[in-house]
Amino acid sequence: MLQAAYVCQAALASASRHPQAAYLYGRILCNIGDAAEGKPWLKIAVAAMPKNAGVITDWATCLLACGEINGAEKNYRKALEIDPAISSAWRNLADIHSARGDFNKASHAIEKYLSHQPEDAPAWAKLCALHVRLNQFGTALAAAKKALEIDPQCHAALFNLSWAHFLIGQTQEGLEAFDKTKAADRSLYDWQTFLFQANAIQDIAPEALAEYHRDFSARLDDKFAEYRPQHRNTAIADRPIRVGFISGDLRNHPVGYFLTALFQHLDKENFSLFAYSNHAIFDKTSEKIKQHCRQWRSIATLNDSAVHQLVLDDEIDILLDLSGHSTDNRLAVFAAKAAPVQATYLGYFATTGLHSMDYILCNKDLIPASERGLYTETPWYLPDAHVCYTPHDKSPAPCRIPQDDRKITFGSLQRMSKINRSVLEAWAEILEALPDSNLLIMNREVEDPFVASALQAFFTSRGIDPARIALKGAMNHTDYLAMHQQIDIVLDTFPYNGTTTTMDALWMGVPVLTLAGDRYCAHMAEAVLNQAGLQDWVARDRGDYVRLAVDHASNPEYLTRQRGGMRERLLNSPLLDAPLFARNFGDALRGMWRKWCEEQPNQHDSTH
Repeated sequence: MLQAAYVCQAALASASRHPQAAYLYGRILCNIGDAAEGKPWLKIAVAAMPKNAGVITDWATCLLACGEINGAEKNYRKALEIDPAISSAWRNLADIHSARGDFNKASHAIEKYLSHQPEDAPAWAKLCALHVRLNQFGTALAAAKKALEIDPQCHAALFNLSWAHFLIGQTQEGLEAFDKTKAADRSLYDWQTFLFQANAIQDIAPEALAEYHRDFSARLDDKFAEYRPQHRNTAIADRPIRVGFISGDLRNHPVGYFLTALFQHLDKENFSLFAYSNHAIFDKTSEKIKQHCRQWRSIATLNDSAVHQLVLDDEIDILLDLSGHSTDNRLAVFAAKAAPVQATYLGYFATTGLHSMDYILCNKDLIPASERGLYTETPWYLPDAHVCYTPHDKSPAPCRIPQDDRKITFGSLQRMSKINRSVLEAWAEILEALPDSNLLIMNREVEDPFVASALQAFFTSRGIDPARIALKGAMNHTDYLAMHQQIDIVLDTFPYNGTTTTMDALWMGVPVLTLAGDRYCAHMAEAVLNQAGLQDWVARDRGDYVRLAVDHASNPEYLTRQRGGMRERLLNSPLLDAPLFARNFGDALRGMWRKWCEEQPNQHDSTH
């Protein structure tokens, strides 16, 4: 390649605008990763050969490498108008559309690419991922299997196949596909996606789940150990504390939703709040949070090193992770110990596995004493509720519907990723025991005919009339809340319970039956129901879960009383007492800070 570059340089020296030499030289520069230097030479070539599809494609690729996305897209389309068979142009267009979140256009472009390159296994794997984004799981699974027919070891295909299975509740199939991937090929994203989904796999013991998290997080702890600073925060226990919150969900998301009341009621004289938003979206929820912050930092475009330095510059005393291993997390910043005290809270439902994470905020329902060994963090217990619920502005009134003259309707409004085979088996047993009952399942995934037919086929195989199973797709929040008026009892999922959905149901007057399990995510609904005084809706095993569902459904007077007084019960519980929750949370922050101060050998002279 270097010899070719010298030849081109010689030709350009004698005729500085020789288009063919400029084109070849520009391509060479781009191929060695110097697109900015190659750009002016390719510009000469494309001006001289405006009808040459290959030249235009290379020009577009150069623009893409330079970050000029719109120009790249325009020129790829121009090249394809001249020659629709340029497969690389279709592939790169797919990447452009995917990065913008336009998965329909991206899938169309990758299908065009595959019509010219049908043996490209990674491209089929990419098509699988795009169909997952489009909620088209049948075609997603077919695309992954096509990729594996071409290359049985294709990592992307195996990973995307596992991801698709996990998202529709096929946890065993998802685990089998993930286990076939090679550990050496797994990226941080792959591992964290798996960790998130693994919480919902009942066959993974809590100890094994914790070990998965520790093994993965040890890589982060080791990788970023050298970045850990010597913190010089003033060790005065009772001074005002700077508290930072890092999350990709400081927006219209359950995390943002639960934070609004906390941020509103935390004592601003004692706590200066810094929000580090790791998402491009800034919406009404973001604005509600921001108005209570001393600083709002948008960090979505910053690398981990820059975020780490930003936190240090802000002299944060306590840094809270609100993402764990979920999407848009910044655990690397915590691995580098950006603040002297670090804690994880709310956005995840297991240990982070990081030894640099000091605490996990919870209550004793979420992490019983017998399960403390599953966490690298030290549990810091809040005395009452672990979250504070803020009712939706446009909540419909709860409907108090008489139960004695109509059939019982059970309901689930959870994502399919939580509805595993064991859950379905339990629901089938309930429906078998109550032949006049029905089941309503509402989530985005059932909009896909593949998922809907698989659900119906399962219940049919158990002898349950498909007419008893109602499937509803996603809807806006007000309509979602109103859907509770058609449900008598919400059946929670296990081992991955609902928190937001549980509180929404209670607010709408509908009791929730849950099954307490052996890990954080299997205690979430239990923690809510205990705070609401609904302990008789917490089952201890699957047999108890079925029995309680049948018993409660068979007592219409009891159900009517429960529904009629449920909203008032919630209003009088710690779950909606924002001032109490904020005081408890503030006490926890102060306690963490005081403990750090006590551990310091001496105080520093620097002040905020």
